[in-house]
Amino acid sequence: MRMPLPTLAALPVLLLALAGCSGPEFGADTGLDGCVTGTVGSIGLGVVNSSGDPISIDGIEANGLEGAEVIDRWFAAAEVEVIDGGESVVFGGDRASSPTAPVDLDGIELAPGEAGYVTIAIERTGEADGVLDGVRITTDGRELPAPVALTVSDSCG
Repeated sequence: MRMPLPTLAALPVLLLALAGCSGPEFGADTGLDGCVTGTVGSIGLGVVNSSGDPISIDGIEANGLEGAEVIDRWFAAAEVEVIDGGESVVFGGDRASSPTAPVDLDGIELAPGEAGYVTIAIERTGEADGVLDGVRITTDGRELPAPVALTVSDSCG
């Protein structure tokens, strides 16, 4: 018996479509790239379970990382309306600065219609900017690429 694959919608669907574009470049007007001043920065990607079945969010990994290392990953629940209303990508600092109650990203289960932010934090490893170039969110064993970028710098122009 073949079971239908569950659907994780909102931003990942948009990101999957964008992932087919050539090269890692995408314009600043897409809202998929950001800069955080300091030594630690994070990027949270809004996800919505639009399937009829629960979905397990297993993790988030960096595709490309330069001048930085991944220091944390977490999940924070959110209202679907917030994510669908334009807050699909959120840039910030460490877990303690998260505006919602973050929990470890370790097999979080999203029920149908639930939403939240899957977040990855990086820390600069030297004087140069720390750059995260793309991430992969793993749900139910499948990887969803997301062409997002985060720069952690002394100065964000």
